[in-house]
Amino acid sequence: MFLILNVIFFSIMFVFVGSVGTTGSFIEKEYSRKIALAIDKFAPGTEVSMDISELYSYARNNNYAGNIVAVDYVNNKIIVKLKNGEGSSFYYFTKLNPGAVSIDEKKMALIIKA
Repeated sequence: MFLILNVIFFSIMFVFVGSVGTTGSFIEKEYSRKIALAIDKFAPGTEVSMDISELYSYARNNNYAGNIVAVDYVNNKIIVKLKNGEGSSFYYFTKLNPGAVSIDEKKMALIIKA
């Protein structure tokens, strides 16, 4: 009996963890952190392109047509939104000039000029 309860419990846990790892909010948090940490890591004068095609597919699945990645240059914050609502944000420390982060929609890439 104990063995059966353990199998049921761990099966439910695996299903829960698997579903949480693929939700839009998890992806929003992951990418906002990844982009902010990348900005802080780059040396001045660096230009980098990041693939964000995964964000486009999640936004398309949620019927979201707004800005997927936005930058608050005043508060040094990256905001990623894949559905209507607040989205997920993460702060960075490097001072960026307005327009330093842009999206190439053809290539589905985020271009950062640090």
